Amino acid sequence: MTLKKPSAVALLLLILCPLLLQAQANFKPGYVITATGDSLPGFIDYREWAQAPVAISFKAAETDATATEFTAATCRYFEINGLDAYQQYAGPITMDVVELNNLINGASSQTITDTVFLRINLKGKYINLLSYTDKVKSRMFVQEKGSAPQELTF
Repeated sequence: MTLKKPSAVALLLLILCPLLLQAQANFKPGYVITATGDSLPGFIDYREWAQAPVAISFKAAETDATATEFTAATCRYFEINGLDAYQQYAGPITMDVVELNNLINGASSQTITDTVFLRINLKGKYINLLSYTDKVKSRMFVQEKGSAPQELTF
């Protein structure tokens, strides 16, 4: 019994299949508050982000052919109804690695200033608990009512 070589078409489909799955949209009802303060109800492509999204895709109607992209610079807040909410943050973010082999003595020292989306983990009457995750690490933020978020440094 001999094994036949797979055809080029079958091999190509096998290679492209993961790309097709990743490209699928998952638009859920929600709304966006733009940088100018406009509230836009519609549908957001929900990706169940492991890291904070750099940009989101938004459609005013689920049947719209094209989506508008919002970044942290163009969007103050967005919410996917009943699933997730993110708010804009512009300020310092620590960049020290928290791996055991790379730990430093003392407080975090390396920071960058950036505009990003913070995930709202808990919204309270007096204080909010937020988080930001990127390739470097996960960070927690607190925000007292009426003030800017502050990172809880390691």
